Amino acid sequence: MIDALKQARNLILHCHNDIACMKQAVDTMYRVYTSLSPVTITDQNDANIYLPSGKAISPSQAAHCLLEMKRTAIFLRGIHQAIAHQLSTHAHRPIRVLYAGTGPYAALITPLLIDLNPRELTVDLMDINPVSLQSTADVLMKLGLSGFVGEVHLADASTYK
Repeated sequence: MIDALKQARNLILHCHNDIACMKQAVDTMYRVYTSLSPVTITDQNDANIYLPSGKAISPSQAAHCLLEMKRTAIFLRGIHQAIAHQLSTHAHRPIRVLYAGTGPYAALITPLLIDLNPRELTVDLMDINPVSLQSTADVLMKLGLSGFVGEVHLADASTYK
């Protein structure tokens, strides 16, 4: 599964605007994640959470975000560049990332962790939905990436301090 996720990550990072390449990559990522988590885009039993600050989408809707190819590619590339930059400019100390709104897979960072070392990077996880947060923890554990996890917050990112 790690190899499939790594291959999908590499496709997204290097395929530029090739839609077929992006589709292949996100479809592979989705297959990997749904083999590790019970959350899928077809789950009709989960619900949005309504907050004073707005609507937090359900885990299945969050899972669907992964399949939005351009969105996934743009965010994954940007996060990859940001992490690479921070690692190159702060090589003597670890960096810490807060991933707010993980959804059920932490899909925008999980593939990037594969070739990194937990001594270089710590990821704090935050989501308002306990189902998404538990699914993310399970995915990372099953992929052998839970060593990257720092703090875990069940919280509304829009009001978190």
